[in-house]
Amino acid sequence: AAQAAVRNEQAARRVQDAERSLADAQRDARRAQEDLTDARMQAEQELLDLNNQLTNAQLSQRDAEIALKEAAIQRDKVLQNANATELDKQKALLQYDQAVQRLKEQTAETKNLKSETADANKAGVEGSDTYKDAQERVAEAQGNVADQAQAVRDAQVEAARTQVETARQVADAQTRVSEATANVAVAQQSAADAVTSAQRQIESASISAAGGVDQAAIAQAKYEAEL
Repeated sequence: AAQAAVRNEQAARRVQDAERSLADAQRDARRAQEDLTDARMQAEQELLDLNNQLTNAQLSQRDAEIALKEAAIQRDKVLQNANATELDKQKALLQYDQAVQRLKEQTAETKNLKSETADANKAGVEGSDTYKDAQERVAEAQGNVADQAQAVRDAQVEAARTQVETARQVADAQTRVSEATANVAVAQQSAADAVTSAQRQIESASISAAGGVDQAAIAQAKYEAEL
């Protein structure tokens, strides 16, 4: 009975542990769902920021084109000025070269942003890495909830099976005790009956022996009388 109680307690503890794990998994799943909502908002903001960056890059490219034209005009003006010094000419050429480089870099940046923004707009919010990563975490959390729920059901089934098994073992033990007690009672009654039978046999033998003595006495007396 003590062992059965221990087994039942262990099974019940396993059920409790499984239920706690399930509760933890459910909290994680709720948190992942909240993170997914936040990720959607973040992805929307990131997409908006990316489109704004493209617009600003396009404006910067237009500004660089204008600056290049101005630098070219200024360069030609200085080079055609007979009174311009060599330093003035070098500065005008430098400003023009810088304007060319700035436009070149800005054009490349605008091109890259345009391609990146086109891909992002095509994918949309739900196609962004931020949102997809959050979705994967939600799926993983939900899968964990399902696993823990199954673990709870398995633990409950095992606990029920253990209770039935231990109850059967206790009942079998009680039956064996009852049978043993009954056998002891039967043995005791048999011994008592044997004692009683023996006592009766002794009494009968005593009575027979006494009767034999009396007959012998009568015969002796009769024999003496005849003499």
